[in-house]
Amino acid sequence: GETTFHYRIGPHALEMSTARQISKRQARGDAMSSILNPVNGYRGALERKGVKPKNHHMENLRAIKAKQYHNRISKAVKNEADIQKEQEKRVLREKMFKDVDSRVAQHKAAEPKKGHQFLRRQSAGNLTTSPAKPYVSKKVKNKAGLPDLSRDPISARRPESKPKNFVANNRSAAATTKRRGPKQNKISTNKNFGKIPDYIIERKIEIAQQKEAKRQAAQKQEVPPGMILVPEAERLETLRQLQAGKKEVATQLARFPLVVETLSRKQAKQALEKKMKEIEDAIKTFKQKKVFIEE
Repeated sequence: GETTFHYRIGPHALEMSTARQISKRQARGDAMSSILNPVNGYRGALERKGVKPKNHHMENLRAIKAKQYHNRISKAVKNEADIQKEQEKRVLREKMFKDVDSRVAQHKAAEPKKGHQFLRRQSAGNLTTSPAKPYVSKKVKNKAGLPDLSRDPISARRPESKPKNFVANNRSAAATTKRRGPKQNKISTNKNFGKIPDYIIERKIEIAQQKEAKRQAAQKQEVPPGMILVPEAERLETLRQLQAGKKEVATQLARFPLVVETLSRKQAKQALEKKMKEIEDAIKTFKQKKVFIEE
C-alpha cells in the first residue's frame, strides 16, 4: 500500500515565519519612508535614532573663549607682578641713595663762599675834585709813501654813465660773428671701408654649422630605433590637412537627423563618427613639437 507521511509544524517554526513576514513589511515601509523623507546625512540618521549629534562648532567657540579668558588672566597676573617688582626696585634705590647728596649739591658745597664787595658811599667832605685838563689831540706822524688825505680837497662826483643797450650789442655781435658750417664727416678712402672681414664671416659660418650638428645629434639620440622624425614643414602641412578633413566630416555628420532609423544610415553615421575619432587622434599627435613615424 501507499505510505503517507505526516509533518507537524511546531510553534517555533510558526514564530519564525511570522517574524520574517514582519521584517519584510518593515523593510518595505523603511524603503518607502526613505524615498519620501530621505535622511539628511550622518547627523540626520543620528537624530532619527534619537541621538543628539554633537555641535562641534559650538564646542570650538567655547574652547576659544575659555582660552582667551585664560590668556587675559595670565596677562593681568604678569602685569601685576611686573608692577610689584618695579615698586620694590624703586624702594630699594631710595633706601640705597637716601643719604647721598646730588652732584649739584656737592658742587655747590665745594665752592668757597665769598662776600660780595660793594663800593662804599663817600661823604660830601671826602669828595675831591681835580681840575679839568684841556683836550689835546694826538697827531700821528704820517708814514712815508701814504698821501695825507686831510689836506687834499674833496673830489667831485663822477658823472653818471649812460645805461647800456645789451640787446643791441648782442645783435651787432651776432651779425659780425661768422657762422659755422655743418660738420662734415670724413670719408675714409680705404677700399675695404664698411666691408665685414672674411675671418668674421668664416667664424659665423663655423658657429652655425656647429649648432646645426649639435641639433641633429640631439635629434638622433631622441629618435627611437626604427623611427624617423617628421620635418617641421611636413608636420604643419599634415596638421592643416587633418583640420580641413575634420571640418568636412563634421559637416557631413551635421546633415544626419537626430534619430536615424534605417540600418544603412546608421552604418554610414557610425563610419563617419569613427573617422572623426581617428582624425582627432591624429591631430593630437601632430600638434606635438616632435612627431616620429616608422621608416
